[in-house]
Amino acid sequence: MPNNLRLNPVRVENDPHHIVSMKSSDGRVAPFLALWKLNHSKNALGISEGGNIRYYTFGNIMSASQSLAHELITMKPKPLQIAILSESRPEFTIVLAAGFLAGIEIIALDTHLTDTELQSLLTRSQSKHLIVSKKQEDRSASFESLVSIMAMETWVDSHRHSPINQADQVYDLDFDRPFLNVFGSGTSGVSRMIVISARSLLYQAHSIAERMNASFYDQSLSVLPINHLFELAAGTLAPLYVGSTVTYANTLMPHEIIALLEKLKITRLVAVPLFFKAMKRSIELKINQLPRSKRMITSLLLALAFFMPKSWRAKLMPFRKKLGGSIQYFGSGGAALPPDIHEFFDRIGVPVIQGYGLSESSPVLTLNSLEGDRRGSCGQALVDTEIRILNPDERGIGDIIAKGPQLMLGYKDDPGATGSVIDDDGWLHTGDKGYLDKDGYLFITGRSRNIIVLGGGKKVFPEEVEQDLADLKLTSEFAVTSHSSGDWEEVVLVAVPSPDTRLRYGDDLEGMRSAIHTDARVLLKGTAQYKHPARVLILVGNLPRTSTHKVKTSQLKSMLTAGSFV
Repeated sequence: MPNNLRLNPVRVENDPHHIVSMKSSDGRVAPFLALWKLNHSKNALGISEGGNIRYYTFGNIMSASQSLAHELITMKPKPLQIAILSESRPEFTIVLAAGFLAGIEIIALDTHLTDTELQSLLTRSQSKHLIVSKKQEDRSASFESLVSIMAMETWVDSHRHSPINQADQVYDLDFDRPFLNVFGSGTSGVSRMIVISARSLLYQAHSIAERMNASFYDQSLSVLPINHLFELAAGTLAPLYVGSTVTYANTLMPHEIIALLEKLKITRLVAVPLFFKAMKRSIELKINQLPRSKRMITSLLLALAFFMPKSWRAKLMPFRKKLGGSIQYFGSGGAALPPDIHEFFDRIGVPVIQGYGLSESSPVLTLNSLEGDRRGSCGQALVDTEIRILNPDERGIGDIIAKGPQLMLGYKDDPGATGSVIDDDGWLHTGDKGYLDKDGYLFITGRSRNIIVLGGGKKVFPEEVEQDLADLKLTSEFAVTSHSSGDWEEVVLVAVPSPDTRLRYGDDLEGMRSAIHTDARVLLKGTAQYKHPARVLILVGNLPRTSTHKVKTSQLKSMLTAGSFV
């Protein structure tokens, strides 16, 4: 949405599709709402459940959100905040819209947290009302201090076709008030409640759709948790902004995702690098299972792919057809995309477009485009967003700061913490290190707080080493971190052996560790010696991760201290 579009509180128009007339001071109608009104019978949001797809049309969304908003407004007393505990579903987005119309703050909770953690967040948010999905209903019984608990699917579905009879209802459409509250680790690594305005979210929807040439005819598949801003902004709001359809997959199994890509003729999907890594392995497994002649032809096509025009790759690569044949691109965020994954999907004719941001920027700051995708880069700044590098070194690497209409309003009830990351001139200090090339493309080199400082004063970015180790074959996952060795830190590789590696070495942990270390040295042959891991530690189990699959660095270091590795 253009940043200068100021929406005034107005009455609900008594039209057949019950659309809220949200007009600016010069009479312009918010463009996405006009589009929804014209296409009220088109499928907007769907969910895959039990082999079937159930949809809400744009008309359903408008009717339900206004009817729900009226119910919220007339509650006595009217709630100030409402928390939502739900997996990715259409009803989440509809409740979000209703909360905006009703002037109520929404607290988005993470279903991957424990009940104790959720209770703590409910207490911190001061929310007395909880809207919960069927999958999460049993958990809500243990939460204290709640005034009401509403079953989300039942509540929303009962308003799907509701007519709006309150023709005199006035909605306080303030796009700049606190609207959405999410919990993030913060740029300092401390968990905080991040407050986002509706204007920031609409800016994201508009800017992402524009950068990616989003189309009214797109079919999007959503696979990430919707309570996270990357999925909400890029996976749901941007497609809806241009009037296209979003379907929530309700699964993370690669073979089930691939089946949905084909069934629904999906054109776009956003996810995190770990998802694309799993999909890459699934495709490679299928290649290895082909008859010898077909396997050789496929391998030859992959080898020759970089010499082909991109349009040829899309037509010739058989595995693009296995992805439904309609997929135009994947979008990646949340962590750095390993070069081998970027290269693999580029070869089969499905580019993976990488962006950069953080929760404090709601979340996208920079994004590549289909026409200007630069490998290894996170793209150029979105329109009206500025990126600068503070205190660059001789390589141009410095602290990344950003300014734009998408920045958070602040950390809830914590002006001191807000002031520590957003300075007096409105610049967000991201806590990340990187550089800009001559064309303004941003390259991330690591997080300031993750830097490993060695005894000789040398500095190591774990993310850089992890990218160089992307082809580490003997592991299912790994992480580079640091561990104190006397007075100094040393680089440590924490490795989770693959099933084949465990089968091969059995109880010979030393042999397993030595083989992984040798493989790592080969991959790091062209890397400065001081960046090489001094030790390899074997983890039996999985790396500790957040719900968006980022490695929990602080927990990993605590495990190192506790001696949780062999």
